[in-house]
Amino acid sequence: MLRDNLANLGPPRFPFLEASLAGLLLGLADIHIASEGAWATWLYAAFATGVALGFRHAGRAWRCWLPLGISPYLVQLGAIAYGYGPPYVGEYSYEARGALFMVVPATISLGLGSLIRAGYASYGRYPRPNGEPIAIIPQTRRELAASVAGVATYVLVMYWALYASQTVYAVGYDEARFRQIVIGMSADDVEELMGPPLRKGRWSSGTEVWFYTLGCSETSSYWRRWVHLEAGRVDAIEGDYWND
Repeated sequence: MLRDNLANLGPPRFPFLEASLAGLLLGLADIHIASEGAWATWLYAAFATGVALGFRHAGRAWRCWLPLGISPYLVQLGAIAYGYGPPYVGEYSYEARGALFMVVPATISLGLGSLIRAGYASYGRYPRPNGEPIAIIPQTRRELAASVAGVATYVLVMYWALYASQTVYAVGYDEARFRQIVIGMSADDVEELMGPPLRKGRWSSGTEVWFYTLGCSETSSYWRRWVHLEAGRVDAIEGDYWND
């Protein structure tokens, strides 16, 4: 029975769907872990999941790579947006980017599982039902193009996580409401519309500045959403992208 289940790979779409479900479950487990010991157990479970998927899908295992590699990151982003916080997840979205390195154990475990399956197949065990040879890498142009697209998607997500997501927003920040701020609006009206800023400061010129966004570090590039106040009224609004 086990042999039949492992050999019956199913339609080509299954690797992606199975890896997406596995990644979702791993991500949900991840956001409920608070101790290093439990996290180590989670990592072992994630590695075992990759090996199992690699063994099951062999030459199609590359389709598991993207969903298995980025699902924990996406789950962390969702948890932070929903209101989860330390010690389970970071306080801000940029702190979730460490989860993207799940792609490393995903790559190793999927490859290992595929190699084990190919080794068994070379001895006539766990073959595909149609007798098709088990290959480790994509065999057609379509499969190669899809694998390249998967890598490109990961690179884009990584770029966004490392650079575009370095903006820290005030609690309850809403871009549409920020766009409603106009020159001459009173400070009370701004706070009623937007809520309290992340921080209030004052330039040497005496201008008060309300920071509704900041960078996650001193060298971050981020979206500036600042309001300048003179005599209790809006004097200037900054809504550009600060490229450090």
